[in-house]
Amino acid sequence: MLEHKARGLIRWAEKSKQAGACLIRDHLAVSAHQRKLLARVARYPLITASELAVVLGRAISHVAVGVRKLDERRLIGHPMPDERGYVLTWAAVELLAAQAGFSPEEYAGLVRWSVRYKDGRPRYSAEAWLANREHTRLVLDFLIGLHRHGPTAHLRLRLWDHVNCLTEFPAQASVSDLLSVSAFVIPDASGMVQTSSESDHRHSDTNFWLEIDRHTVRGEALSKKLARYYEVGGPREGLVGRQVRILIVAERDDEGRLQSIRRRLLALNAQYRAQLDVRLTRVDLLDDGQGGLDPTRKVWRNLESSAFVSAFNLLKG
Repeated sequence: MLEHKARGLIRWAEKSKQAGACLIRDHLAVSAHQRKLLARVARYPLITASELAVVLGRAISHVAVGVRKLDERRLIGHPMPDERGYVLTWAAVELLAAQAGFSPEEYAGLVRWSVRYKDGRPRYSAEAWLANREHTRLVLDFLIGLHRHGPTAHLRLRLWDHVNCLTEFPAQASVSDLLSVSAFVIPDASGMVQTSSESDHRHSDTNFWLEIDRHTVRGEALSKKLARYYEVGGPREGLVGRQVRILIVAERDDEGRLQSIRRRLLALNAQYRAQLDVRLTRVDLLDDGQGGLDPTRKVWRNLESSAFVSAFNLLKG
């Protein structure tokens, strides 16, 4: 009886032009591999097909087929004609919401996706990432660089978020704590890297916040922005369960800017009688020579010394 009803529902969905029928057709047509790609596009707006291949560790040819099929079903698309990266469409939001048992609007609200209304109808919005495309691209380049160069440096990216980085912060904290934190400071991304030893099975985890410095905040405003990291308890154990490393990447080839940030942080260390765990570098120093970034390069500075160090604690032997 149930099988007969299911077959009837499928036959109806194949012919009907109603929105519900389209949703059923998508459920039936989208493979497990394509669902995985869809989930990655949701997590990494404006990601390209070749970057998806790096993130998933799959051949570009295999990923390109899945991306093309999702595009053909209008589940993903380019938000602008000159944009190579993909974002979800509202049809994809409807599909993911139905899988989770929510309405599209409820689901988008739960995962904090931006929604705009056009002619009274909701649409998934990519404006936040398109507003400063170069900044968004640098955050994505950092993510892809960790995936591409991490294995050689004996490290693995375990957690990452730049869409809703503080609601799923990679440490133990209550929702109320995280909402309180987000009222003060929201990094451009948050994540956790696992570093392994070359000779045995030892490993260590480093939680980090990524801050892309765009040179737009200066003077007293810059000091106040940096002070917020101290105000949320950045260097202490209580709020997020463990120490969090702050990675600051200057967007331009400007050593003076980097040193200015460093001096202000040292002054704040003295003012708050606390020691933030900070590593700083410039985008040009992270250049991997292939048009991307290599965050594993030993081109970072801490606050105490000008000597170059790694962004993460690499285990010896």
